[in-house]
Amino acid sequence: MTSFDSVGGFTFLRKRAYIKIFNDLGRGLDLVAHCKSDDDDLGAQLIKYPDGVLQFNFRPNAKGTTLFYCKFNWSNVSLWFDIYVFDRDHPQCSKCFWKVRPAGPCKLDYASGEYDICYPWNKQSL
Repeated sequence: MTSFDSVGGFTFLRKRAYIKIFNDLGRGLDLVAHCKSDDDDLGAQLIKYPDGVLQFNFRPNAKGTTLFYCKFNWSNVSLWFDIYVFDRDHPQCSKCFWKVRPAGPCKLDYASGEYDICYPWNKQSL
């Protein structure tokens, strides 16, 4: 499926969004991430600490409703988070880099160079 924007009668493709997820849980804690949207299921992926990374990319849909969420598992913990929400992340997040931490995922702030845009885990269960 192709995603388009229309401005002043001109139609163009939306820019791809690139997502990278790093494991920042700490030594000895491997992370399993299962990310999906309404259209795509990326399956369960192992993200080893400290060098593992899960990366994927996509074009946000034409309606501006693209949502990717991930279920994260480590030890006896199972939590989930909306890793890409169109209204929150587009267009400033053509490259979204995340570090998963026990308190919640933190997004890279390009201005500071730090992963200091942090969010709590989603509360409802999947």
